[in-house]
Amino acid sequence: MLFGLGVATIIYSGALRAITNQPVVPTGLELNASLPDATRIEEMFTPFHHWLGFAGGTLPVGAVFISTELPPEVRGYVGPVPVLAGMDRNGVIKKLIVMRNRETPYYMRLILRSGLLEKITGKTITQKWEG
Repeated sequence: MLFGLGVATIIYSGALRAITNQPVVPTGLELNASLPDATRIEEMFTPFHHWLGFAGGTLPVGAVFISTELPPEVRGYVGPVPVLAGMDRNGVIKKLIVMRNRETPYYMRLILRSGLLEKITGKTITQKWEG
């Protein structure tokens, strides 16, 4: 009986690890919300995974990145917290979206209610912000 419980625990933890190690992929709605000026978004893989947004022309109006693809990794209390960042071609952050993660609901509520995302949105990537 104890042996069976041990085997079941190992199988469950392996399955859970396989599920939680899956890369986070944004939905079309998340991509559109993160770069609202774009009418078309194309997925790119080099030099790293990102998306380019276009508004009819051949020049991109901006790009979308996932924080887990770029160092330093955004970490919460439990582990990584993937953040989708939409940025225009001038480096202004248009939108930050916290994606699916394993963080505790309490911790995420604290972060989201702190206004941190709103403090960063609208700033350039080189601009300092009060955190």
